[in-house]
Amino acid sequence: MNTTGDYLSMWVIYEDPTDNPGKFVARMHMAGRECYGATELHVVGDSLDEVRDKLPPGVVNIGRQIGDEPHIVEVWL
Repeated sequence: MNTTGDYLSMWVIYEDPTDNPGKFVARMHMAGRECYGATELHVVGDSLDEVRDKLPPGVVNIGRQIGDEPHIVEVWL
């Protein structure tokens, strides 16, 4: 698992977000005791495979979770 100090980093992949229509975007989120949310780090691609190839080495795909917003494709830890 990727951790930075007391935080867990995760990459959330979105399909067709409003800020990048027609693209796939992976945004790094940080989760910890005091906060949770997206960081400014992100990668953009024309396909899901292109974005997956840009993720950092060692991350693991945990898929979608119950309750995820419809435009979330998958999450990587």
